[in-house]
Amino acid sequence: MNAGHETTSNSIIWALYLISQDKEVQDKIYQEVKDVLGNKQPTFEALANLNYTLAAIKESMRIYPATYTTSRISNQEDEIDGYFIPKNAIINLPSYVTHRHTDFWEEPLSFKPERFLEPEKLVKFAYFPFGTGPHQCIGQLFALTEMQIIIAMIINKFEITFDSSVKVEPVALISLRPKNGLSLNLKKRV
Repeated sequence: MNAGHETTSNSIIWALYLISQDKEVQDKIYQEVKDVLGNKQPTFEALANLNYTLAAIKESMRIYPATYTTSRISNQEDEIDGYFIPKNAIINLPSYVTHRHTDFWEEPLSFKPERFLEPEKLVKFAYFPFGTGPHQCIGQLFALTEMQIIIAMIINKFEITFDSSVKVEPVALISLRPKNGLSLNLKKRV
């Protein structure tokens, strides 16, 4: 139930926060939205052409995954890199750590949506904001669609800024969210 709104809304605010920090990224999204939508409402078909917007969303979910960790129970004994795992052990898979790991990502703390324009270059299983395998979130497509629509509509109408002197800290609760909330400034585009 919480995944239907909390994870998506937190992912949107993290994406807008990161977009507000990078004028070049924001300008690219705005140009793409103008080219694809003009002043029209987004359609499902149009979303397929908002590739850079989706890449920015995916990149923001890499840096700030709303579901910052997931767990699985081992169904048999195993050994990984010399470490014994007993049957029925709870295994935590921290996407927050993996998404920032230098073994998988060049400049992992940098916001670079271009990473997701060539998904074939990504390391398999190094990106899993929706989990992976047979237990991957069934709402993944719906969540990405929601985020793409909302971010496209906001960027199309407003320039987003953020006071960079304000310290933003992630806090891990049910989902990863900004501690003390987050205030963005919206300026109507002319």
